[in-house]
Amino acid sequence: MTITIYDIPRRTGRSLNPLCMRIKAILNYKGIPYRTEWVEYPDISATLRKIGAAPTSIKPDGSPDYTVPVISDPDHPTEDGSPNVISNSWKIAEYLDEMYPTSGVVFPRGTKSLQFLFDEHLSKSCIAIITPAFVIKTYHSLQDGSQAYFRQSRETLFKKKLEEISPEGSEEWNEAWKNVEKGSIFSVYGAPQISNYYIILAFADLALILDKNGKDSQFVLGDTISYEDFVLASVFYATAILMPEKWEEMKHWHGGRWAIARENCLPYFEKV
Repeated sequence: MTITIYDIPRRTGRSLNPLCMRIKAILNYKGIPYRTEWVEYPDISATLRKIGAAPTSIKPDGSPDYTVPVISDPDHPTEDGSPNVISNSWKIAEYLDEMYPTSGVVFPRGTKSLQFLFDEHLSKSCIAIITPAFVIKTYHSLQDGSQAYFRQSRETLFKKKLEEISPEGSEEWNEAWKNVEKGSIFSVYGAPQISNYYIILAFADLALILDKNGKDSQFVLGDTISYEDFVLASVFYATAILMPEKWEEMKHWHGGRWAIARENCLPYFEKV
């Protein structure tokens, strides 16, 4: 039998969500067969409830929030014989290492806490500031069945029309991209989980962290591929899809480090 991964399609019928991309890439890295169950945004909650997936967070109104990726693994059933259903990309990666350890691990022994800290920094700096630039591009890349839901949910989150969230070509857009490259103090407003939270941006700061391994190091852990390499690569892979002209700039930043980070994992992303 085969693992099923639940994902959101873009108009081309391929994956769009970096969280789903990284799990599919890890499955490819491990050589684990899988199939994709495509789910449009309005159907995510009902679909995941039906298969018994756990919510990944709680919404501001107190209701459970269901998000992809989710995997269903019939080869390692639960006590009642039903497939093992796992939510949350980090937990999915942990599960895959536990159940499929002989095909290569993404959490080498003794590195999980370090990777967790790196993941927190990456999420609250680089990903937090680049996300608004993705929003309108993501909207236009979605299939018709998801666009209305995506617009309503993101406009509620950011308290702005989609077209007003870092509009491309505006002074705000250009300044944001300068911050992404160079690193600066910035206040992100609108997203409840990081509202009014001053964060240090961006890839310049991240490059300084990774340079501690030596400027010729290939991976987050130095010489060993790990979960966080797939996280980084998923961000760059999505950027190249949604904003190819910006990726052409980014891949030359900081001595070409980000192009290398993407290329190291690219074979595993080509079929996501």
